[in-house]
Amino acid sequence: MKILCAAIILFSAAAILYGLIKSKKRIRKAAVNGIQGLLALLLVHITSLFTAVSAPISLLSIGTAVVLGIPGVILQLILNVIW
Repeated sequence: MKILCAAIILFSAAAILYGLIKSKKRIRKAAVNGIQGLLALLLVHITSLFTAVSAPISLLSIGTAVVLGIPGVILQLILNVIW
């Protein structure tokens, strides 16, 4: 199971890096991706009282949200359901 999760994370990171390399506006796109991830994590945290779906806020979850963006937040939610 840990190998599968690591493979999913590596695949997501590789896909995002590939998109950033192909893009002409790399820095701007990376910053927007990170901000979107943080906002998605914040939105999940705020709505957790109403939806009973939560993701813990820690340095690891914030780092995942910044690096992977919205797919990183979705991945955290899926892994939270599995474990």
